[in-house]
Amino acid sequence: MGCIRPPELDSVRDTLRVMGLDPQKLDLRPCEQAPPVCQSFDVSGKLVGWEVTGLNDPEVEETNAEANTVKGMVFRYWTEEELVAKIARTIKVKDSKIAKMRAGNSTWPFTYVNLVIPTDEITVPREMADSMQGRFCTLEANNLNEIYLLLSYDPAIKGRPLIQIR
Repeated sequence: MGCIRPPELDSVRDTLRVMGLDPQKLDLRPCEQAPPVCQSFDVSGKLVGWEVTGLNDPEVEETNAEANTVKGMVFRYWTEEELVAKIARTIKVKDSKIAKMRAGNSTWPFTYVNLVIPTDEITVPREMADSMQGRFCTLEANNLNEIYLLLSYDPAIKGRPLIQIR
């Protein structure tokens, strides 16, 4: 039985809530075999898989893990083009991973799989994320249905902005 880290389940829960859906009514739960990491039903009763992959910079994370104080922490200042390239790579990797799992499982139970890309990068403003909508429409991803970017908490809206990028 696969394990699921609570932040992944929380990211999907937050995504569903922002969409105006009740995660409990849709029976959101961890998958017994990952990927995908969790599953729920959609509003029409179809079983949906959910993959979650955070948007981060490994070098920045390593530096911050070694920081002794907040002053010692650093941030990655993403340009829109860097962000688009990173997200495109993430989509390709996840799409390939789901394709392999689907091909190796003759009883694949999911009607489709969605991808949530959560980020707590404070240097990714909502405006930048909004401007990326539609930039991934031509990216080939045959095994992912909907793709969402879930930003960090925004006090102005008292929640986490969610941008559907595909």
